[in-house]
Amino acid sequence: MTVGERIRELRERLGINQVDFADKIGVSKQTLYKYENNLITNIPSDKIEAAAKLGNISPSYLMGWESTNDIRYNEDKLSGRLLKYYNLLHKDGQDKVLTYTQNLLNLQNAEDAAASAPISFPGARFEVNAAHEDPNASDDDRKAGDTIMTDDSEWE
Repeated sequence: MTVGERIRELRERLGINQVDFADKIGVSKQTLYKYENNLITNIPSDKIEAAAKLGNISPSYLMGWESTNDIRYNEDKLSGRLLKYYNLLHKDGQDKVLTYTQNLLNLQNAEDAAASAPISFPGARFEVNAAHEDPNASDDDRKAGDTIMTDDSEWE
Protein backbone atom coordinates (compact mmCIF):
# COMPACT_ATOMS: atom_id res chain seq x y z
CA MET A 1 0.00 0.00 0.00
CA THR A 2 1.39 3.43 -0.92
CA VAL A 3 1.60 6.49 1.32
CA GLY A 4 -1.23 8.08 -0.65
CA GLU A 5 -3.42 5.01 -0.24
CA ARG A 6 -2.74 5.01 3.49
CA ILE A 7 -3.70 8.68 3.71
CA ARG A 8 -6.95 7.99 1.85
CA GLU A 9 -7.67 5.00 4.10
CA LEU A 10 -7.07 7.14 7.18
CA ARG A 11 -9.30 9.95 5.91
CA GLU A 12 -12.10 7.51 5.10
CA ARG A 13 -11.82 5.76 8.49
CA LEU A 14 -12.13 9.15 10.18
CA GLY A 15 -15.19 9.93 8.04
CA ILE A 16 -13.78 13.26 6.87
CA ASN A 17 -14.27 14.56 3.34
CA GLN A 18 -11.31 15.68 1.21
CA VAL A 19 -11.94 19.40 1.71
CA ASP A 20 -12.00 19.19 5.53
CA PHE A 21 -9.08 16.77 5.72
CA ALA A 22 -6.98 18.89 3.35
CA ASP A 23 -7.76 21.98 5.42
CA LYS A 24 -6.75 20.24 8.65
CA ILE A 25 -3.36 19.13 7.30
CA GLY A 26 -2.71 22.45 5.58
CA VAL A 27 -2.99 21.61 1.89
CA SER A 28 -5.49 22.28 -0.88
CA LYS A 29 -8.11 19.75 -1.90
CA GLN A 30 -6.27 19.32 -5.21
CA THR A 31 -3.00 18.54 -3.44
CA LEU A 32 -4.71 15.99 -1.20
CA TYR A 33 -6.25 14.42 -4.31
CA LYS A 34 -2.76 14.15 -5.81
CA TYR A 35 -1.41 12.56 -2.61
CA GLU A 36 -4.23 10.01 -2.47
CA ASN A 37 -3.87 9.12 -6.16
CA ASN A 38 -0.07 8.90 -6.07
CA LEU A 39 0.41 11.83 -8.42
CA ILE A 40 2.59 13.39 -5.73
CA THR A 41 4.68 10.80 -3.93
CA ASN A 42 7.22 13.05 -2.23
CA ILE A 43 4.89 14.29 0.50
CA PRO A 44 6.44 16.81 2.92
CA SER A 45 7.12 15.39 6.37
CA ASP A 46 5.07 18.10 8.09
CA LYS A 47 2.00 17.00 6.08
CA ILE A 48 2.64 13.34 6.98
CA GLU A 49 2.93 14.34 10.65
CA ALA A 50 -0.25 16.45 10.51
CA ALA A 51 -2.23 13.58 8.95
CA ALA A 52 -0.83 11.09 11.47
CA LYS A 53 -1.67 13.38 14.39
CA LEU A 54 -5.19 13.89 13.05
CA GLY A 55 -5.75 10.12 13.01
CA ASN A 56 -3.79 9.40 16.19
CA ILE A 57 -1.45 7.07 14.33
CA SER A 58 2.31 7.09 13.87
CA PRO A 59 3.86 8.86 10.88
CA SER A 60 5.90 5.70 10.27
CA TYR A 61 2.67 3.77 9.59
CA LEU A 62 1.67 6.32 6.94
CA MET A 63 5.14 6.02 5.40
CA GLY A 64 4.78 2.23 5.26
CA TRP A 65 7.50 1.54 7.81
CA GLU A 66 5.08 -0.16 10.24
CA SER A 67 2.62 -2.92 9.51
CA THR A 68 -1.13 -2.54 10.05
CA ASN A 69 -0.74 -4.53 13.29
CA ASP A 70 1.23 -1.61 14.71
CA ILE A 71 -1.50 0.99 14.20
CA ARG A 72 -2.00 2.77 17.50
CA TYR A 73 -5.53 4.09 17.03
CA ASN A 74 -8.65 2.38 18.21
CA GLU A 75 -11.11 1.31 15.55
CA ASP A 76 -13.88 1.03 18.07
CA LYS A 77 -17.02 2.63 16.59
CA LEU A 78 -17.59 5.03 19.48
CA SER A 79 -13.98 6.18 19.55
CA GLY A 80 -14.07 6.65 15.80
CA ARG A 81 -17.26 8.70 15.96
CA LEU A 82 -15.90 10.87 18.76
CA LEU A 83 -12.70 11.49 16.86
CA LYS A 84 -14.64 12.23 13.69
CA TYR A 85 -16.83 14.83 15.37
CA TYR A 86 -13.89 16.34 17.24
CA ASN A 87 -11.93 16.72 14.00
CA LEU A 88 -14.85 18.44 12.32
CA LEU A 89 -14.83 21.18 14.96
CA HIS A 90 -12.94 24.42 14.57
CA LYS A 91 -10.07 25.11 16.98
CA ASP A 92 -12.35 26.98 19.43
CA GLY A 93 -14.78 24.08 19.52
CA GLN A 94 -11.96 21.57 20.03
CA ASP A 95 -10.64 23.65 22.93
CA LYS A 96 -14.12 23.68 24.50
CA VAL A 97 -14.39 19.89 24.14
CA LEU A 98 -11.05 19.44 25.91
CA THR A 99 -11.98 21.87 28.69
CA TYR A 100 -15.39 20.23 29.17
CA THR A 101 -13.84 16.76 29.18
CA GLN A 102 -11.22 17.77 31.74
CA ASN A 103 -13.89 19.37 33.96
CA LEU A 104 -16.10 16.30 33.66
CA LEU A 105 -13.21 14.03 34.61
CA ASN A 106 -12.33 16.25 37.59
CA LEU A 107 -15.96 16.12 38.76
CA GLN A 108 -16.05 12.34 38.36
CA ASN A 109 -12.81 11.96 40.35
CA ALA A 110 -14.15 14.25 43.09
CA GLU A 111 -17.41 12.29 43.28
CA ASP A 112 -15.51 8.99 43.43
CA ALA A 113 -13.27 10.32 46.19
CA ALA A 114 -16.23 11.69 48.15
CA ALA A 115 -18.17 8.44 47.84
CA SER A 116 -15.31 6.38 49.22
CA ALA A 117 -14.19 8.78 51.94
CA PRO A 118 -15.71 8.43 55.39
CA ILE A 119 -17.42 11.53 56.73
CA SER A 120 -15.85 12.62 59.98
CA PHE A 121 -16.82 15.32 62.43
CA PRO A 122 -13.79 15.97 64.63
CA GLY A 123 -14.70 16.31 68.29
CA ALA A 124 -18.30 15.22 67.77
CA ARG A 125 -19.77 11.95 68.99
CA PHE A 126 -22.82 10.57 67.27
CA GLU A 127 -24.85 7.65 68.47
CA VAL A 128 -27.93 5.92 67.19
CA ASN A 129 -30.85 7.37 69.09
CA ALA A 130 -33.68 5.09 68.03
CA ALA A 131 -36.09 3.60 70.53
CA HIS A 132 -35.76 0.08 69.13
CA GLU A 133 -31.98 0.30 69.66
CA ASP A 134 -32.15 1.85 73.13
CA PRO A 135 -32.20 -0.86 75.82
CA ASN A 136 -33.71 1.66 78.27
CA ALA A 137 -36.64 2.55 75.98
CA SER A 138 -40.10 1.83 77.33
CA ASP A 139 -42.71 -0.17 75.44
CA ASP A 140 -44.53 3.10 74.68
CA ASP A 141 -41.31 4.57 73.20
CA ARG A 142 -40.88 1.49 71.01
CA LYS A 143 -44.52 1.61 69.83
CA ALA A 144 -44.17 5.32 69.03
CA GLY A 145 -41.01 4.59 67.02
CA ASP A 146 -42.70 1.75 65.15
CA THR A 147 -45.72 3.96 64.40
CA ILE A 148 -43.48 6.65 62.94
CA MET A 149 -41.58 4.10 60.85
CA THR A 150 -44.75 2.62 59.35
CA ASP A 151 -46.60 5.91 58.80
CA ASP A 152 -45.83 7.09 55.24
CA SER A 153 -47.03 10.61 56.04
CA GLU A 154 -44.01 10.99 58.35
CA TRP A 155 -41.71 10.67 55.32
CA GLU A 156 -43.31 13.23 53.01
